[in-house]
Amino acid sequence: MPVYLRFGEEVYRDRVDISEDEFYERLTHDPVHPNTTQPTPQDFVNVYQKLSQEADGIVSIHITSKLSGTYNSAIQGKKLVEDGCPIEVVDSQTVSIAIGLTVIQASKMAKSG
Repeated sequence: MPVYLRFGEEVYRDRVDISEDEFYERLTHDPVHPNTTQPTPQDFVNVYQKLSQEADGIVSIHITSKLSGTYNSAIQGKKLVEDGCPIEVVDSQTVSIAIGLTVIQASKMAKSG
């Protein structure tokens, strides 16, 4: 789920509306430094509805809620999804490589049943 990047009044979805190269180019040369904003609950609704057509269940793992509102947006999005696909939203309580390792392990567990 991409976060939103804001350069002044311009808003981009990370790696959707702006590439890594474009981001780093702007970061290097633009006098306006970016801020980030978490995805909206509706962003999660859209993704959960799409995934629920392909999956028996969804595990949605996010960076610590102590540093970002992403987890709360995911919880709100889950509440708005009305189909029967179970959704588990997880606050990883971590960031960086630690969340990556958590996601890799969860993926392995899901594949092994």
